[in-house]
Amino acid sequence: MTVLTNREFYRTDRDLESVSGVRIEIGNWGFWSKRAGGSNTAFQARMTVLRKPHERLLNAKVGANDEALAQQQQDIFQKLLIQAAAEKLLLPRWDGVVMADIYETVPEGTDPNAAAPFSVENAVALFTLQPDSFNDFYKEAAEMGNFRKKVVEDQSGNSVTA
Repeated sequence: MTVLTNREFYRTDRDLESVSGVRIEIGNWGFWSKRAGGSNTAFQARMTVLRKPHERLLNAKVGANDEALAQQQQDIFQKLLIQAAAEKLLLPRWDGVVMADIYETVPEGTDPNAAAPFSVENAVALFTLQPDSFNDFYKEAAEMGNFRKKVVEDQSGNSVTA
């Protein structure tokens, strides 16, 4: 087992975080994603812009019996998070995602098992229909350890360190 120094532990690869990304597997789906955090400031900036029209509602104080408001806040925040992730985290390639994954009812004449083309709209549809998969994806995209160069090299078998 390799023990990382503090420098190795906290030093992430800026290119992986904000440009080239890493592969994240959720079941049989494969996504290429930038980091939700770290040097990927575009993601947080997009969240700020998307939140602006909803700021008052999202910042409203939830009372002891205000479950409806709390649920509304959670629903809006999840919708905004999915949109920002589709725009600023996901790179324009994925695999394993089929048409049946992005449609509640696949349009007539569409093969449900055909590969779904990547688009921001399709990514939003996928994660909206499969919210638990989004939660798993986001957890991995936010995980600092996935964006350490040494860890990525070790996982791909390309490590040059002994």
